[in-house]
Amino acid sequence: MKKSAYLLRLIWKFDRIYCCMLPLVALGRAFRGILFMIFPKLIIDAMLRDTGRQSAFVLALVMGGCLLLGSVFADLLEKYQEQKIVACREWMVLLLQEKLVKTEYEKLEEPGFMDSYQKALSVYTLWQADLKRGVDALLQAASGILSIAVSAAVLLTLNGWIALLVSAAVILSSLCNAWAVKRMSALLQSFAPQVRRVSYFMNELQERKYAKEIRVYRMQEWLAGRADRLLQSILAGTMKAVNRQISAEAVSIIAGALQECCAYLYIGWLALKKRITLGDVTMYVSAINTFAESMKETMRQYLVWKELVPYYEDFWNFITDQTGMNGYRIFSCGDRVGVDGKEAQKAPGNLEIPEQISFELDHVSFRYPGSDTWILKDVCMRIPAGESLSLVGDNGAGKTTLVKLLMGLYEPVSGRILLDGRDLREYDREAYWRKVGVVFQDFKTLAFSIRDNIVLGKEPADDARLWAALRESGLWETVQGLPEKENAYLGKAFYENGIELSGGEQQKIAIAQMRYKNAPVMILDEPTANLSPMEEYRIFRQFYEMAAGKTVVFISHRMSSCRLCDRIVVLQGGSVAEQGTHEELMEKEGLYAGMFRTQAQYYV
Repeated sequence: MKKSAYLLRLIWKFDRIYCCMLPLVALGRAFRGILFMIFPKLIIDAMLRDTGRQSAFVLALVMGGCLLLGSVFADLLEKYQEQKIVACREWMVLLLQEKLVKTEYEKLEEPGFMDSYQKALSVYTLWQADLKRGVDALLQAASGILSIAVSAAVLLTLNGWIALLVSAAVILSSLCNAWAVKRMSALLQSFAPQVRRVSYFMNELQERKYAKEIRVYRMQEWLAGRADRLLQSILAGTMKAVNRQISAEAVSIIAGALQECCAYLYIGWLALKKRITLGDVTMYVSAINTFAESMKETMRQYLVWKELVPYYEDFWNFITDQTGMNGYRIFSCGDRVGVDGKEAQKAPGNLEIPEQISFELDHVSFRYPGSDTWILKDVCMRIPAGESLSLVGDNGAGKTTLVKLLMGLYEPVSGRILLDGRDLREYDREAYWRKVGVVFQDFKTLAFSIRDNIVLGKEPADDARLWAALRESGLWETVQGLPEKENAYLGKAFYENGIELSGGEQQKIAIAQMRYKNAPVMILDEPTANLSPMEEYRIFRQFYEMAAGKTVVFISHRMSSCRLCDRIVVLQGGSVAEQGTHEELMEKEGLYAGMFRTQAQYYV
């Protein structure tokens, strides 16, 4: 029963009035069948009496009025119900989106977490788990139980064995269907990893960003073939489950036919013996049909409900799981209450973050969850407030991982990261991120205007800061050449006249975002990889003038840009191999000097 309550709990959290209206919707669905079971008997018996024709006419009018009013009432309830289902379905999707946004970054890189998300998303993406199907199953079962109660009471006045016979036939067919549905449900649940992988292949095949590579390297058949093998595996398992359901349905049809033959023969025999009236015949036949169909429908909807419960359980568990939530509790979007009935709670840290920020890595070691490979090993270094630090090293040396730790996206496995002498974990994460500007190598532009991409929702926008960001990122001339200037849209997702920027221009958007934020800490991970060396050097000359007094951590594989930093740290195999100024490291003739000279020879 606890598991069956997941959907009701979600609906209750969404809209309590709607939840209270559901019994009325179920009553409206059962009303018509009950009416047709009782009134025809009364009308026929009245007409067969010599003095009862007027009563039959009145009963017919009452029946017609009840049907009319009941139909209008039921239609209004159904329309209300459909509107609420659509709204509730969208609300659940917003909860999923909110969950992803509020989840710690490191959880998003765990396959297990993404499998849980894929399962939770099933209530939106899979027909089998659709919310309307679940609510309909609930309402049909409730209205079926009401019809069963009324029709059973009628049949008991005829013969209790008839009710038992009908019940036995329905239970037999239902058990067969239950077995088939259980196997199908378990199969569909096991398909979550395969569905996630198929979705990945489908997204890659239609992703414009990779369209050139797919065609040049002739990857269409290769990617489609791998997706097809997964789909074939899913299809083969599904067909087995469908065959089981067909067999179960055949048993149900045979059992139902035998039950109806026996019941109708008994009623016919009673009528011939004049033990029941013609009106009784119509009532009992209607009662048998209503009882059998209501039991079948109730059992069928119960089985549908059993099939749906795992999906709603997955959704509920995913939404309410607070692991990796950084102190947040998921609440609803808009003005609705959250699934835990509370507003979001921020992390407990309440230390004030200084305007001049220094860092210290105190014997920091790190490896990714589920991995035995250490990415960082006993790293110790200080980054004084206002210093610009360049991290260099081969691919895989740990540079980007170190940046993720400084950002608070991950926590060290051992050791500490200190901000102004206090453990970074003691500070409120949201407050800390407001003090940090960042450009990642896998930057992302949105299909909004250039202004929106730089301001990022921080309205009202400061036009002077916006224009300064455009100039210092090297975008000013490009933007001024556009008819709509900074209000021009990127891409065509929202605006058919949207523009397409080059990779380098998109990277300048990311740099302009950081410049507009103007935070006391700036972290740049390969921020100019798509720019030419001369363009990169020009931007960095402006950047370091703008960054005066700020704490800067910079990653680049172009050694010429590193010369502009106050200090350079060389990482090798996850450890600090060298550190010092450009001149000091060149004098050491170590790793940095070798990398610098190797790269410099190609510019000579």
